[in-house]
Amino acid sequence: MIMEVIPKAREMLAYMLNHEDQLSEWEQNFVSNMTYWLKVRKKEPDQVQLMLLSVIYNRLKKPDR
Repeated sequence: MIMEVIPKAREMLAYMLNHEDQLSEWEQNFVSNMTYWLKVRKKEPDQVQLMLLSVIYNRLKKPDR
């Protein structure tokens, strides 16, 4: 069963994939793995994965000072 968390995770991943040039190598690998698990395995992210997605997403969305 696909939970309601997946659409938000997909939204964050789509944004990150469009800004891949701003991600570190580790972040790129993490985003790639999460994309695989959501698209192919259709597995909902756990709490830690969601937290990491959120941290990366918020860092990208935050305007530079």
